Amino acid sequence: MTSDNRHNRYDFIDQLRGFYIAFLILSIIVQPLAERMLVPSLFTHGFLFFDFGKMQWNWMLLENQFYTWIDLGSSLFMLVSGVCIAISFRGHLTELGTKRVIMRMLLRYGAFVMLQLLFDVLTGQIPLSYRRILLGQQGFFTRLGIGTIAGNIGLFLVKSPTKRAWCAVTLLCIHGLLYLLPPLAAFHANPSPAELAGLTWLGDGSFFDYFAIPFEALSFAALALMGTCAWDWLDSKQPFDSFKKHHVPVGMYAWLGCFVVSWFIPFQNDDLVMSQTLLAIGAGYFFMIFFFCLERVIHFKLPLLSAFGRNGLLLYMSCLVFFLMLVGSGIYDAITPGTAWLGLLLVISVFVVLAGIATTLDKRKLYLHL
Repeated sequence: MTSDNRHNRYDFIDQLRGFYIAFLILSIIVQPLAERMLVPSLFTHGFLFFDFGKMQWNWMLLENQFYTWIDLGSSLFMLVSGVCIAISFRGHLTELGTKRVIMRMLLRYGAFVMLQLLFDVLTGQIPLSYRRILLGQQGFFTRLGIGTIAGNIGLFLVKSPTKRAWCAVTLLCIHGLLYLLPPLAAFHANPSPAELAGLTWLGDGSFFDYFAIPFEALSFAALALMGTCAWDWLDSKQPFDSFKKHHVPVGMYAWLGCFVVSWFIPFQNDDLVMSQTLLAIGAGYFFMIFFFCLERVIHFKLPLLSAFGRNGLLLYMSCLVFFLMLVGSGIYDAITPGTAWLGLLLVISVFVVLAGIATTLDKRKLYLHL
């Protein structure tokens, strides 16, 4: 596909980002309620309701977590962020040049690391660890930074989206193979005492306490690369041919791969395992087709979703601030099994406030872009 066939931007991308941000916001707000089972299980992380811990799974001890659509939120957001990376990268490369683009990429990673550090300090994540701050182990902001770097590097070094997709598949295969090696089980997100017993040399809990295999970073890197491919494959003149040739087959093969891999690597949200990432790729590609058709075929969109999508990161950070304020105020403790419906009012209230922020900033064309 030539560059002339690439379109600058579709509103459906902002709609999609807004939809995924809503996933993330909802998961944050209801988490304290989910821990007491005061929210419908469909609207929270599955492992908060059912977590059987480590169990024998083939030749290893693994977690086989209950899963809901909310668990896909961060992965889907990284995938659509890869789309946005593809949109902006070439323009920045032409405008700024290679050296400045590389510097900008490193600064963005640094900004995400600082956001992760700030969040961890505010939420009392002590002791701080380089695994979380620098490698993104259970650290959403750092993972976004790593995914951003991977997407940019992929666009710069691998011009063909098909070859770039195979790079993503390679990363996922590395993720899966490392995850299935019993000697490396100690590097999973929640290692058992028995798995750590023979590895006392790893450290004592200081910042640089032991080496970690960045499972979550590998997942986000693969998702970012697949996001750039989704955009490069989309031909503005013949979009439905693009869907038929690339997006639908990729989505179907990703789901088929998820079905097969999950018999070896069951869902485990903390490590963003290979099966979960394949599920997210398939869902993300089909969601992309759905929102594209809403815009181009049905001519329908929700303006509020666009406003959410254009300032997704800022709204996510605002939600975290509100969440900390709500926890400190004791509001969650006032919701009991007899008044579970108050959780709905709480969710609606937070979304109303965030909607007001989003629409105000959108009207004034104020956006936070890292």
